[in-house]
Amino acid sequence: MIERNHFEHVPAWALGFLVNGGTENMTIEDAERMNDFLGAFGLEGAVCCPVEGTEHFCSYPEFGLACECVECVFVVNRRTV
Repeated sequence: MIERNHFEHVPAWALGFLVNGGTENMTIEDAERMNDFLGAFGLEGAVCCPVEGTEHFCSYPEFGLACECVECVFVVNRRTV
């Protein structure tokens, strides 16, 4: 079953990791925050799809401090056993 999860306030600085798995210029704390976010919503292994044209400043992003954010849809394949 394909499941889609929509989040409105994903930090733009995290897209390199969430979309491509890149960890360049990232602290250990940043990586932990993102992994905690993914784990809390069961999104490990999900595909992150940023929604174009949704850039905005947010005082309360999904994780981290206030920053530029984007809307993202996370698509995950929930296999039934």
